[in-house]
Order: sequence, then structure tokens, then C-alpha cells
Amino acid sequence: MKPDFINLNSMTDIVSNSVGMLVLFSLVTLLQVGARVYDVKVPVEHETNLRPMFFLCKDDAVLYLDPQATFAKAAKIIGERNLKPGARFELNYFDLKSYLDPRFGIVFLPQSAADWPGMESLSDADSPINAMLDGMDKTQNFAYFFVYDNTETGQGGGSGFEAFRRMRAALKERGVKSGWMPVDEQHPAYVCFWSNVAACRYWPSDE
Repeated sequence: MKPDFINLNSMTDIVSNSVGMLVLFSLVTLLQVGARVYDVKVPVEHETNLRPMFFLCKDDAVLYLDPQATFAKAAKIIGERNLKPGARFELNYFDLKSYLDPRFGIVFLPQSAADWPGMESLSDADSPINAMLDGMDKTQNFAYFFVYDNTETGQGGGSGFEAFRRMRAALKERGVKSGWMPVDEQHPAYVCFWSNVAACRYWPSDE
């Protein structure tokens, strides 16, 4: 019989809920970054009637995922090419590739963040980022971030996680709620709206 090195029941409890996954992600990030130290608080997700607005954070930049524009582009390409689920295609939206997943809806694969609004413009009141933030209605919407953390460079200022933290702070000043999900190349960002599917429940989180 193989030795039991870990408590599988406890591990299952952790990985079977999104809050547990966020805690694990935070711990792994702290172990990887070495000298970089983040003040990470455990998020507490909660249900809401607010509608999510989706954002990608990667390489010190942020991109708004316009559902209407991206879904329309994806539907047109899939229909014209008669693509099967899982077949990847160029979305023609800020250098994103995409594919249809029957479980998770439209999946987004960022190739480069070079053309995304950079976080250096956050201090510019007239920047596209601030215009986007100022246009959010806290009584109708909350921001939901898919965060790619670039930990291998060892430079906190260039990471998607740092971009997310700054965006969340700016939103908090405006009274806008936010939620987030850690993503990577193996587990990319996706948008779906099936309320009966747990993975499609996008909720804000309080610190």
C-alpha cells in the first residue's frame, strides 16, 4: 500500500471551491516571487444582482473584454468556417485567439498585451483606462478580472497581478466592486452566462 503523505479529503475541500483555489494561488505566488511581497487578503465571494464587466490583466496591462463585440466576432467566425468546439481561431480583437468550449463558453487566449492600455497611464486622468473606470456604474456593474501573473521575470511592476491590484484599488476609490480569477495558459479566461453552471457564476469578492 502506498504511504498516505497528504490528507486527500482536506485537499479536495480546498480545490473544490473557488475561494480555496484563490488562497492556493496566493500562497504559490508568494513562494515564487522571492523578494516580491504582496499583501494578499482572503477574498470572500458573494452573490449579487450587479452585472460583471470582464477584464484581462497581463504584463502590466489591462484589456476590457466587450462581450457583445467578442461574442459577435466569435459567432461569425465559427459560423463561416463551420468550426467545431475546441478549434482555435484568430478573434481579430486585440491579438486574442479563441475557441468554443461547450462547458465554459468562449475561451480567450491572449497572444500579446502590447496593444492593451498600460498601467503607466493610470496616473493620467484622461487616459483610456480612467475613462473606462469612470464610465462604470457602481449601481449596475462590477469588474471581474482574469489575472495572468508573470512571476518568472521577478519584476512585480510587470505582472498581471500587480496590474490587477492597482485596478482594484482605483475601483475601490470609485465605490465599484470587483472579483477575480487566476488564469494561465493551461487554464485560460472564459466567459459564459449559464447560471446553473458553477463555473459560470462570476461574483465580486470582499477583502
